[in-house]
Amino acid sequence: MKKNLLLVGMLFISAFTFGQTKTVDLATGAAGTLATKIDEADRTALKELTVKGEINAVDFKFMRDQLPVLEKLDIAETSIVTYTGADGTYSYGDENTEYEPNHIPSQAFYNNATITNIVFPRDIIQVDYLAFSGTKLKEIDFANTTLAKIDGSGISRNEELKKITLSPTMVWIAENALEGNDALISFTCDIADPASINEGVYGMFGIQYKYDYENNTWVYDEDGNMIVESINGAPAGCTLYVPEGSVDKYKAADTWKTFSKILVIGSIEARDPVVSFAEETVTKVCGDEAFTNAITNTDNVEITYSSSDEGVATVNAEGLVTIVGAGETTIKATTTATEEFNSIEVSYTLTVSLATPTFEYATTTISKNVGDEAFTNELTSNTDAEATYTSSDVAVATVDATGLVMIVGAGTTTITASAAATSKFAAATATYTLTVSGADGIDEAVAGVRMFSVEDGIQVEFEGEAAVEVYTVAGVLVDKVQAMNQYHVALGQGIYVVKVNGVVYKVMR
Repeated sequence: MKKNLLLVGMLFISAFTFGQTKTVDLATGAAGTLATKIDEADRTALKELTVKGEINAVDFKFMRDQLPVLEKLDIAETSIVTYTGADGTYSYGDENTEYEPNHIPSQAFYNNATITNIVFPRDIIQVDYLAFSGTKLKEIDFANTTLAKIDGSGISRNEELKKITLSPTMVWIAENALEGNDALISFTCDIADPASINEGVYGMFGIQYKYDYENNTWVYDEDGNMIVESINGAPAGCTLYVPEGSVDKYKAADTWKTFSKILVIGSIEARDPVVSFAEETVTKVCGDEAFTNAITNTDNVEITYSSSDEGVATVNAEGLVTIVGAGETTIKATTTATEEFNSIEVSYTLTVSLATPTFEYATTTISKNVGDEAFTNELTSNTDAEATYTSSDVAVATVDATGLVMIVGAGTTTITASAAATSKFAAATATYTLTVSGADGIDEAVAGVRMFSVEDGIQVEFEGEAAVEVYTVAGVLVDKVQAMNQYHVALGQGIYVVKVNGVVYKVMR
C-alpha cells in the first residue's frame, strides 16, 4: 500500500511521440525540464509539439533554440510559472533575472526561423519585450486568452505575419509594440471602445525619435522627454475588424484611424478582381490602325477605359484604341466596385512615334551651265508639312519657296528640301547636288593664289608671270591680261570668276 502511494505521489511525466509529432505532459513542479523529455533524435525531426502542464522561461528557450524544424506549437494546456535565473530566454539575463507568471517571456521566440503557428494558454496576461520578433509566424491569435498587455516590440518585425487577433481583455499596447509587421493584412480588436486601450496605443506601430548622430545621443526637450520625429500608422493595406457599432469610434481614434479599412468583425471583405492587360507596354507609329490590348477579366466585372492623353490616343468603351498623334499615354482600365469586388485600376503604357514620311527628289545629281534657264527637281512627299528650300551656295544657285532653282554662277551647290515634324510625321530632308559650269567651259578649281576684294575692285597676287582672265558669273569676259606677280582690276560689286593660268577662282566683290 505504501509503495502504491509513493507511486501516486511521484512526479508524473509522460511523453508520446508519433513520427514528427510529440506530446509532452509536465506535471506540477516540472517546469524547466522539457529538454529532458525530448531526446536528441526527436529534436532534429520534430515538426509539431504539444506541451501540457507547467512551463517557464527555460522551456521557452529550449523550444526556441533546440528544435530546429519545429513548425507548430500547442501550449494551450500549459500554465506559465515564475522563473528567476540566467537560463531563461532573455539574452542579457543573469541569475537575478525574474520572469513573471502568465507572461510570454522576453525574447521567447526571438528570431525563430521555423515556427509558423502557436496555440496559446488561456491565462496569459502579457507579451513581454521582443517575445515575437523576427519570427516566421503567419498568424497570432489571442482571442481565447486573457491577454491584457503587449510590451514594447513584443510583436515586431515579423516579415510573414498576416493576421493578429487581440483578446477582448486588452488594456495596454506599448509604443513600438507592433512595429515592422509590414505584411499585416488583418487586425481584429474585439473591444467596443478604443479608449479602453488607453495607454501606449500612441505609436504602437512605431515611433522614430530624433537622434544626434554627431554626438551619438538622443535629443531631448526642455522637460527631459525624447523628441519625436515621426509616428508610424498601421501597415499599408491592413484592415481593422471591430465590434458592430464601433466602426465610427475607431475611425475617429488616433492611430486606429490609420488603418486602410475598418470593418465590423465577421464582415466579408470585398476582394480585388482578377484583371490584367496582356501587354504592359505597346509601341505604335502614327498612322497605324486602331487596336486593342487583350484584357483578362476572370471575375467578369464591369470595366471602363480611359486615356491619360487624348492628344496621343483615345479609347472607347470596348478598349479599342485609336491613335491621334505622337507621344506617350497611359491606357487605364478601372473596375466598378461591388459588394464582392473592390474597384481597382490596371494600365499599360502606349508610346506612339512619328511616322517617317516619303520625302525624296527624283534625281540626286544635276548638271547645268551658266545661263541655263531656271528649273525644278521633282520632290515626292506624303508629309502634311510644307517643304522649305535652301541652297548651300547662293553664288552658284538660288532656290525659291516653290523649289524653283535660278542659276547664278559656276560651281557646285547642294539644294536641300526640308519638312518640319508634325503631329503625325517626323521631320525630313532631301538633297541633290547641282554642278554649274561657267562660260567657255570654265570649271571651279583650287590653287595656291592669293586673291583679295579691295576698295575699288579685286587684287590678285601670285609668283612670276601669269595669264589672268576675269569673267562675270554669266560668263562675260571683263578683262584678259598677262601680268607679273600681281594683278588689279577695278570692278563694281558682284560675284566674279577669275582664271589664273587656267585655274578658276570665284570671288565676291
